[in-house]
Amino acid sequence: MDLKYTQIDILNKKQFNDFLKNEELLFQLYTLYSEKDRSGFSLVHKSFEEFRLGYQEYKNTHTHLFLVFDGKDLVGAITSHREDRNTAYISRFAVRTKYQGNDIGRILMIKAYGSLLKKFKYKQIEMTARAGAQIINKLLCGVTKIGLKKRQFNGEYRYSLNPKTTVKDNKSEYVTIKLKKQTPKIKPKVI
Repeated sequence: MDLKYTQIDILNKKQFNDFLKNEELLFQLYTLYSEKDRSGFSLVHKSFEEFRLGYQEYKNTHTHLFLVFDGKDLVGAITSHREDRNTAYISRFAVRTKYQGNDIGRILMIKAYGSLLKKFKYKQIEMTARAGAQIINKLLCGVTKIGLKKRQFNGEYRYSLNPKTTVKDNKSEYVTIKLKKQTPKIKPKVI
């Protein structure tokens, strides 16, 4: 695998219009987000043209794409949008099934969090995810074990679930995950 991670920031209407003209990238995003995962779930249930037009609703907001390519093939992506001055919302996150289990999703999420929280100065990130997909966020916030060592929760960002927004469909349970900036009380350490 020859993986290349890249980021596209769409911050104004000209950049947005240029993005919509990139049919090849849009089609790769469409096929990635349309691919069913191991449980048969797909993020997109529309035609390509509906998917393309769906991005129109974000033309007046900041949009950030975090992409990973294997050669010329898109194998993973995160799409996020600015909800308000302090909040970014991750609307889509996917890694092609045959590439899963290689830490591609974890690395993409780390890059997205780092850029959104540090470079663009968002104070919190929100996303809606299947309940089973929470482990990556718990790991990044120090809520769970790394390898065999338990990491004490004292990170820079607080991880929380919003049980009021839990939604169930016929295959999965969805929860709203929120990462919010906090001041650590003590220096991070592995115990």
